[in-house]
Amino acid sequence: MARADEITVQIAECGSCGSQAVAIYEESRGGALSGESLAHRGYPLTQEKFQLLGDLFNQCPDRFKRACACPAHRELARQVSGADKSGFFQKEPFLMKPA
Repeated sequence: MARADEITVQIAECGSCGSQAVAIYEESRGGALSGESLAHRGYPLTQEKFQLLGDLFNQCPDRFKRACACPAHRELARQVSGADKSGFFQKEPFLMKPA
């Protein structure tokens, strides 16, 4: 995964078919407005990994604080970096589309 200025991890569940995923929103700003790029990808999850991800989100005392350094945020950062080869990002990603 490319590194970005802003990375947001999201839990995603389809309201139609019930499929579950972890979504990564990445935004990079290259200085000028024309240098801005966005990527929003989803990675399918099994029910077990979806539950683990939800549990991890719930462990954070302030999940909307970007500078949070709690164990849950550190684990999510490790997962996003690709350091855990058995983690949440093992399947081929798909592009997220607005509902």
